Amino acid sequence: MLRSGVRYQTEVTWNEPTHKLTDPPWVVILGRILIMTLLFMGLAVAVGAAFGGVRVLLKVVFPGKVFDRPGQMDVLQLGLSGKRIDSRDFY
Repeated sequence: MLRSGVRYQTEVTWNEPTHKLTDPPWVVILGRILIMTLLFMGLAVAVGAAFGGVRVLLKVVFPGKVFDRPGQMDVLQLGLSGKRIDSRDFY
């Protein structure tokens, strides 16, 4: 039924065009990997610097109102020493 409807035919020729290698050389691939890695690292540094700059700017413009409010800061303590940590000592 279905098998008899399938027509399978092979054809081999002497003058069939050859396949050419389409992959770039491995040196080019490694160079592109290195360039993209450096670009990604540069982007990460730029975004981190922008985040830190905005945070410092907000701390200068609005001290104690946006970040590090003493009433809302908690410090996790292990209790290894008898002295309790006061969050106001950090700033």
